[in-house]
Amino acid sequence: MIFADTDFFLSLIKRDDWLKKNALKVYEKYKGGIASSSIVLLELMFACPKYELDEEIVAGSFFGICDDVEGVTVEEGMKIAWLIKEKGFGAADAFHYVLSHGRVIVTSDRMFAKNGHDVIDLKDGAKVF
Repeated sequence: MIFADTDFFLSLIKRDDWLKKNALKVYEKYKGGIASSSIVLLELMFACPKYELDEEIVAGSFFGICDDVEGVTVEEGMKIAWLIKEKGFGAADAFHYVLSHGRVIVTSDRMFAKNGHDVIDLKDGAKVF
């Protein structure tokens, strides 16, 4: 099994990429044996605005290409992409929201509470909301 980093996925997902031809060769050779991680998915989510890519399509492609992803499930990854695309979350905050698994989040960011997550708000004297 190989481990694929962000460049590999961007090369495959972007419409035009100077590495696409080589990435396709690697994909064909190692299809069925490609691993990656939640950090690579995070980097891809950060790259979406820059390359005008749809977060849900990118996340779906990522999980379709990978056979093993460390640190995030398909369901979690797709929820992260949905939060970014539909709810206006930043990439890192979407990961925090999902990977907190319902635990109270200590934060000064109002985005979590605004979307129904319990928080300890550092701006309001550490009150639980």
